Amino acid sequence: MRKHRWLGISSLILTMLLFAPAVQAKTIAYGKCGADRSFVTWVLNEEGTLLISGSGAMEDFEDEAPWSSHDTEIKKVVVEEGVTNISSHAFNSCGLLIEAEIPGSVIMIGEGAFSNCRLMKTVSLSSGLEVLGKSAFSSCYAMTEIAIPDTVTTIGDEAFAFCRRLAGISIPANVTEIGKRVFRNCRSLKEITVAGNNPVYDSRNNCSAIIYSASDTLVAGCKGTVIPQSVTAIGDWAFFASSIEEITLPDSIERIGENAFCMCSKLTGIHIPRNVEYIGAGAFGCCEILRDITVDERNTVYDSRNNCRAIIHTGRDKLIVGCADTMIPYTVVSIGESAFNGCGLKKILIPAGIKKIGSYAFDNNWELTDIYYRGSEEQWEKIFIEEEGVGSSVLKDVTIHYNYSGRGEGYTGTAP
Repeated sequence: MRKHRWLGISSLILTMLLFAPAVQAKTIAYGKCGADRSFVTWVLNEEGTLLISGSGAMEDFEDEAPWSSHDTEIKKVVVEEGVTNISSHAFNSCGLLIEAEIPGSVIMIGEGAFSNCRLMKTVSLSSGLEVLGKSAFSSCYAMTEIAIPDTVTTIGDEAFAFCRRLAGISIPANVTEIGKRVFRNCRSLKEITVAGNNPVYDSRNNCSAIIYSASDTLVAGCKGTVIPQSVTAIGDWAFFASSIEEITLPDSIERIGENAFCMCSKLTGIHIPRNVEYIGAGAFGCCEILRDITVDERNTVYDSRNNCRAIIHTGRDKLIVGCADTMIPYTVVSIGESAFNGCGLKKILIPAGIKKIGSYAFDNNWELTDIYYRGSEEQWEKIFIEEEGVGSSVLKDVTIHYNYSGRGEGYTGTAP
């Protein structure tokens, strides 16, 4: 009798356990985060899940989000259906955040919303999203992939900058606006595709780049990019801080935009083809190991006379791009803006014929110690040195050797 009674009690307890409601994690903080006339709340539980729920828009935080004091406790963000936006800087620098779930009711992710979430690996974005704001996912170091919904129309400046493990990305058909430096410092990025029916951009010939179709301008590239022969221009910032080690510019290229290859720290050489007629300021700035610079002999605008390892504007005798191994020819009369910026320069020989040195020309060369100058101190004083940047800093901190006739101690150049 007792045995049967015990079995009955055991069965009842088991039934209660199986059908009992799940025990919710304890709430450790909560509050409101809705904009005017919107009812949006937040709850953070002891397991590290931050739940955003309600109806309407989140408040645009001017300073810190209301959960900022719990940054180091947030591991997961779940936004429920009904919330219409992720406000700017909402989850910025949540150092332990690993994943986020965004519903289809959210149409915009604001500026820097998930920036500096360095451990975040997974982001689930839903159809309905239209805008990825500036720096929305910048410095999400651990993120290896992200699926952009077909409804997205706008991707802001530096949206994925410093996503060091991001290996590939696809741009959907409805994206009609892409900002600058979108893939800055995306060291592992080697595959970029654009939907074939996108009316504004394309990635023709599987080139692993984003091309603005109307003008055949490459606006964003990566270390896997192969520039098609049909491309006529490299846009401003197109390869900024990418991991390219080498790149071939086809003869179709006519323009290279400002800062186009700036901070490509692994780029070792560049050849300017014959049809290039414009190179923007800083196009190859801070390419610290760039040494092999040549210009096609048929180019009528630029040259690299005397194998000088530099790019010179022929009509103006103006050196616009140099490197640590540049040998400035005596025929050059001016050094352009940012010409040697961040190129790893330690010593350089400057001809007596130089009349002008542009701003930032020698900036970011922390080891530059000596300038060997062919002319006199009086001639040096007559050189017009633009005040901004270089004129007030770098050149005033180096030793200038006047009336120099040799190569200079430790100097490896061969300029006459």
